Parts: sequence; C-alpha cells; structure tokens
Amino acid sequence: MNLETLCRNIGLAQAAQIAVLETPQVLPAALLEAVTCPATAEKAGREIVAYGDPARRGLDVLAYYLMAATKTYDAYRRAGIDDTIFFDTMACFSRFVGEYCDSHGVYGFDRAWWAYRQLSMTLFRIGSLEYEYKDEDGEVHLHIPSGVDLALPVCAASLAQFRDFTRQYNPVWLERPISVHTWLLSPALEALLPPQSKILQFQHCFRLDRWNREDLGFLTWVYGREETDYSKLPENTTLQRNMKAYLLRGGQVGTARGLLVDFKA
Repeated sequence: MNLETLCRNIGLAQAAQIAVLETPQVLPAALLEAVTCPATAEKAGREIVAYGDPARRGLDVLAYYLMAATKTYDAYRRAGIDDTIFFDTMACFSRFVGEYCDSHGVYGFDRAWWAYRQLSMTLFRIGSLEYEYKDEDGEVHLHIPSGVDLALPVCAASLAQFRDFTRQYNPVWLERPISVHTWLLSPALEALLPPQSKILQFQHCFRLDRWNREDLGFLTWVYGREETDYSKLPENTTLQRNMKAYLLRGGQVGTARGLLVDFKA
C-alpha cells in the first residue's frame, strides 16, 4: 500500500492529497512504528505532532499519520482483516479534514490527539459505527461518526458485523459491555426532539449511566462551533432552533454515558 493509493481509497480531498503527497518523510522510522503499536501509540502521536509546522494547519502531521497507516495496512493483511474495514476505518482522516474545512474554510487536520487509535488497531469502523477496545476499563467504546444514519436497523447491522468481527479476531471481548459517551444520550433531548426522532430511538437503546450537564462538547457537533454566547448560535435546523431557545432559557445539554442494551425499537 503506497500513500497515493491510500489517499485515493479513503476519499481524501484533492487539495489535501496534494499537501500530503508533497510532504517529505522526516520522521524516525521507529516513531512511525510506535504510533501503530497500542502500547506506544498515544505518546508517539504527541511526538509526531511536535514535528509539524503550524503554518501547514496540521496537513504535514496528517501526512505522517497516513504514512503510518500504510504500515497499519500491513498489520491488517497479516491479521487477515478485510480491506473494506481498513479503508472504512482510515476514512476518518478524510472526514476530519472535511470537518476542519467546514469550521475554518480551509483544509487542515487537528485530530492527531484522537486518530492514533485507528493507526494502532484499537478502533475499527465496522458498518456505520466505530468500536474501540479499551483495556483500561474492559469495555468496548462505541463511537458515532458525524453524518451517520442512526436508524436502528442500520445500527443493528453494524453491531452484528462487529460481533462477527470480534468473534473472529478478538473473541475475548465478545461478552464485554459496550458503552458510549456522547451528547446524543443527553436527557435534555427528550424535550427538544419529536418522539419519532432517530436520535431518541437510538438513545433509548442505552441504559443511562451518568449525565455531565456542564460539558459543552455538544456545541461543536450540533452547531459546528464552540460558541458560548448562545444568542449567536445558528438556527438552520429544527434541533438547532429548539436547542438554542432551550439554552437561552438556562437549560443544559451536556453529554451522557450509557451502556448498550440492544438496537431494537
């Protein structure tokens, strides 16, 4: 797997592809290896960021991460994991670059703090959802990519594929609990969305564990900005309008953690 093929297969924007392919490989080979190893990936990711030129808005760091991803591909092949899962998982980089452009009007990459998980094969996108094996708490952490269809049949198909994947490649995790930490589980949404909402149907598939009302992370996902002057928030969707009015009345959305029961209506 070469870098150009990888960029093409994950659908990286052309301008970002050019920036990646023009980036020289200046990292020690050992550092590229380290970011693909679960035990060293987080630390290696921080070290890779230090090589970046701030003027390039993280696109050089993106290039280094994608160079490492070509090594991750070799590990996928050795494990016998299907190419579809590899490209679906690594397409996170294209999504992150696109989200950066949506927020800033230019291409960039600011998710190095997160994407070492994909490189070190602890997080996989399988179907519509992402699953991360977390040794620290013995749970599988569920992640919801932006723009994904939350219809329960779609989520159920992803979960079935994940269980097949785990049964084949990591069976010790098959019976571990699956948790999620997201604004999508906030109890505040009950008053902001209609009962038939896909978000509420998704939410009801989890047993609520805790609710952090103070967390403002939802602003990025709902409004595309970290704007704490709520009067300036956009009103382009029903959810944005309802949530803005709720926030201006002093309401809190926050984020919540829950344990998956099952994706059934």
